[in-house]
Amino acid sequence: MADIRIVHTSNLHLGRRFPDFDRDTEELRIQDTVNVFHDLAGYVIKNEVSLLLIAGDLFDKANPKRETISKVLSVFGEIHRNLPDTRIIITPGREELVMKNDGELECTLNFFEHLSYVKVIGGAKRPESVRYEFGDTPIVISSCRADLLSEKSAALRKIPH
Repeated sequence: MADIRIVHTSNLHLGRRFPDFDRDTEELRIQDTVNVFHDLAGYVIKNEVSLLLIAGDLFDKANPKRETISKVLSVFGEIHRNLPDTRIIITPGREELVMKNDGELECTLNFFEHLSYVKVIGGAKRPESVRYEFGDTPIVISSCRADLLSEKSAALRKIPH
C-alpha cells in the first residue's frame, strides 16, 4: 500500500485587505499572505501530497478580485502540472456563502468547476461527500455547511450536540 499524504489547511483569507495598517505595511502583509500560499503549493509538490484539503475561507470575501482568483488558479495549476494525480478539495467558509433573495445560501466558488482535479463540497443544503482511490486505498471526504450543525438544525435532524 502506497503512502497517502494529506495536507489540511483553512482560513487562508486570500485577498484580505488591512485598512488599519499604513499603505506599506498593508502591502507587505498582503504579499506575505500570497507568499505563504505559494509556500503551501511548494510543500505539496515537494512532499508529493495526494490530497490538499482547504476547509473554509480560501478567500476573504464572497466575490474576490480577478487578480486573487488568477493567483489561486495559477497555484492550483502548478500543483496539477507537477502532481497530476493530486486532488484539491475546498469547502466554503462563511465568506464564500451568499444569501440569495429567496433566503437560500449559495456557494460562490463555482469558478473551480472546470478543473477536474478540484472539487468544492459542503455548500449544499445536505452534507456532501467525494470519494477518491489512491492506489488501492479509498478515501472519502465529507462536508456540510456549518449552519446545518446549528442547535436548531441539529435538533430537527436529531443530531446530538
